[in-house]
Amino acid sequence: MATRAYIVDITDENTAEIIYNHFDGGEYLNKALNQNKIDPDDIFPVMGDIRSIDLETGDIERYKEGGTITIRGNEIDDTMQRVIDKFQTGGVNYLQVYDRMDRSWNMIKKSTFDRALGELKNIVKIENTDMKENYESKWKRFINENQQLDGFTDNETDDFNEVISNIGFALQSEDELEVKTYINSVKNDFYRDFYAAIDEYYDLNDREIIDDFENYIIDKRDS
Repeated sequence: MATRAYIVDITDENTAEIIYNHFDGGEYLNKALNQNKIDPDDIFPVMGDIRSIDLETGDIERYKEGGTITIRGNEIDDTMQRVIDKFQTGGVNYLQVYDRMDRSWNMIKKSTFDRALGELKNIVKIENTDMKENYESKWKRFINENQQLDGFTDNETDDFNEVISNIGFALQSEDELEVKTYINSVKNDFYRDFYAAIDEYYDLNDREIIDDFENYIIDKRDS
């Protein structure tokens, strides 16, 4: 079964490069990109859509047709919205997005426009943009309201604060009231058994946080 994907590199605030990948565009492609430490310069020559990337060797098999599509926006938020619009309408099920700060590839599954855009914003870390500054100001207020944990050492509190920051960043496009309810549940887990909660939450990536949040909200609605 062909799991089609776009591979994406947002190179600056106004420009994104996208190329079509035909086979194994989900977890397999994400692993192939990261395991072989494939650089965007290996992905984005002008000619040839990608048929597949070998998991073991990182070899890129290409078609003769197609090639890099360049998307240009007025500023970073507009560029990202244009990328997600292409994702929504391009007949693919996955985005594989390059994080230039971490030098890693990150997978986004097909979902709603707003959720996919939120996940893209989590991955793309471009400094000095209005989008980033506005979000950080809003999130700082959110953290101050939700970060209090009484009766623990400074080191334990720092670990807890990092968990809450990671959760908030991953869930920035979700309903704020539902996020607060979820965070209260996480707090309760820390109060019940701090070290078990650290083991459960500390190393979760964005996708795992979103999955845990969604499962929590579904269970709460069904109860």
